[in-house]
Amino acid sequence: VLNNILPYARLAFAEADQIRRLELLGKAFLKADGAAYEPAKAFKKVLLDRLPDLPERYIEAARAILEVSDRLALFRMLEGTAAALTVARWLIARYEHLKRSRGFLDFNDLITRTVALLSRPDAGAWVQFKLDQGIDHILLDEAQDTSPDQWEAVKKLTEEFFAGLGQREAVHRTMFAVGDEKQSIYSFQGAAPDSFAESRQLFAGRVRDAGFSFADLKLTWSFRSSDDVLAAVDRVFADPGIGRGISHDPDALSHKAIRTDAPGYVEVWPSIGAEMVDEPDDWTQAVDHAHAPAVRVAENVATTIAGWIGNGEIIEGRGKRLGPGDVLVLVRKRDSFVHALTRALKRRDIPVAGADRLSLPGHIAVKDL
Repeated sequence: VLNNILPYARLAFAEADQIRRLELLGKAFLKADGAAYEPAKAFKKVLLDRLPDLPERYIEAARAILEVSDRLALFRMLEGTAAALTVARWLIARYEHLKRSRGFLDFNDLITRTVALLSRPDAGAWVQFKLDQGIDHILLDEAQDTSPDQWEAVKKLTEEFFAGLGQREAVHRTMFAVGDEKQSIYSFQGAAPDSFAESRQLFAGRVRDAGFSFADLKLTWSFRSSDDVLAAVDRVFADPGIGRGISHDPDALSHKAIRTDAPGYVEVWPSIGAEMVDEPDDWTQAVDHAHAPAVRVAENVATTIAGWIGNGEIIEGRGKRLGPGDVLVLVRKRDSFVHALTRALKRRDIPVAGADRLSLPGHIAVKDL
């Protein structure tokens, strides 16, 4: 380790530029992954006997380098964020100018202007009075993906629903909302699952204060999955600290399967991280990418499937031997793992449909043209 520390340390103390000096000190005192060396392994016993305080002083120096490096990274992130916001501010202003000049309204404009209209003290009540004559029921689907502004519009539209007698005394106005906080995926459009829970409490109070019944129903039956899979999901989120990450419901998750006779099995594999692999200096030599996490996971999956087929695995509940067409691999996105898995399966002579979509400009064969 000293052979690594001393050369970089000499260069660092001779460097006038502070940023460059910090980088050299990092190379001298820290490992490639940014962590400090273990003093007992980094320095020989003879040296430690001569300098008993060396480990403490080394750890102190490494900690100082890490602290300054973190602060520098934060500053760079701040600079980058400020630059991005400057560009975004100009783009938004330009976009708004183009909309106004052409008389256009986008989706967000329709929502915000509706809320603004219904909230105006001089016109909001009149608009609600007119709407009250034509709206009998409001149905809100995928409520977990409803933004606060959209909820505000719904609240304004339903103010007269539960405020006593309306324009049509014989009509009983109702509202129905269905959603699942765990399936909220449109936060980039302003969706706020928190608003779902808050609005449910608000409407429950309004309805009951008006003397009507409010039904808060939970749909716990699954038509798609099996008991084994659902039980595994419930077990993962049984911890209150973890459960709060997906739902504001204080009750523990409990799912039940309609298909009670459907087989199921859940197996959790250990995660695979990246490994440091030295690439050859000679560019003509092939680079071994077999240690990439995606490739290693693909090899494990392909080996498992080959074992099932080779050992005559019987599909539970169907009584037939498993074949290549009985296996479906679900992925979060079509990335390098999909291609690695396809190659791994083909090397084992296992028929595979492969990816169902191909980006021609992004394919290596097209890039090489």
